[in-house]
Amino acid sequence: MNDLAGISETNRRYLTQLHRYANELVDVADAARLLGMDRSKASKLLSRLASQGWARRLRRGVYLLIPLEATSPEDWSIDPWIVADHLFKPAYIAGWSACEHWGLTEQIFRDVAVFTAAAIRERSLTIDQTEFILRKIPEELLFGTRPVWRKETRVEVSDPTRTLVDIMDDPRWGGGIRHSARVLEAYLDSEHYDENLLLDYVKRVGNYAVVKRLGYLLERFPKDQSSLIDELQPLVSEGYALLDPGGSAKGPFVARWRVRVNVEAFS
Repeated sequence: MNDLAGISETNRRYLTQLHRYANELVDVADAARLLGMDRSKASKLLSRLASQGWARRLRRGVYLLIPLEATSPEDWSIDPWIVADHLFKPAYIAGWSACEHWGLTEQIFRDVAVFTAAAIRERSLTIDQTEFILRKIPEELLFGTRPVWRKETRVEVSDPTRTLVDIMDDPRWGGGIRHSARVLEAYLDSEHYDENLLLDYVKRVGNYAVVKRLGYLLERFPKDQSSLIDELQPLVSEGYALLDPGGSAKGPFVARWRVRVNVEAFS
C-alpha cells in the first residue's frame, strides 16, 4: 500500500499505545496483552492497521508499526538486528555480521547471520527485504556474547573471540576460509585478542576441528604466534578436518594439524 489511509480515533489510540510499549515490532499476543483484548480481536486490529498502511506484516502474526507521523509506509524500515532479536530469541548475531560489528572485516554483507537455540523450520528467511541466515545450536552454546543497544532493544552479538571461534568452527559463517583467514589475522592484531579466552572458548565449543584450522592458519602468518600454537598442539584430535567444509574433499593432508587443505586460504 503506497498511501496511509485515514484512521479512526479508537484505532489511533490503540496504535499510540502500541508504539509506546512495543518498540516498533509487535505480535498478536503482545498486542492483546498491551491493549487488554483477546487474541482474535488483536489479530483483526493488526490486520486492519496493515490494510490501512499503519502496520506492515513481516511474517505470520508479527507486524512492524508505522509511526503516526510517517508519510510513506513503504519507506519505513526497521533495524534487522531488532527483527532477529524478536523472532529468533534466544539467539545472537553471529558470523560475518558480528565480524562487521567488531571491525574485523571491511567487507559488507547484506545478509544477517543468526545463531539461535529456538525451534526453526528454515535455514534462510527473507523478512522485510533482509535475508536472515540461521544456524540452530544447543542452548548451552549460547555463551560468549555481549549486549548492544539498537534503539531501545537489547540485542546479543557474539563477542570478538566467540565470533572468531564460530567461523573457525565452520568457515562458511565467515564468508569462506579465505575471508575467515583475514578475519583471524585482523583479530590477532586487534585490541580484542585474548589468548586465554580464545582457548577457553575452543574447549567449551568442543569441536576440535577449530583447533586444526586455527593451528594450520597460525603457522602461516608472518607474525609469531608460538605461544598460542604451543597451547593448541596438544588438543589436536584423531581424524582429519577439511580446511573449508564448503569445499570438495580434495587436497593435501597436513599431519601436524590433522587438516586437509582442500582450499588455498591465502591465494
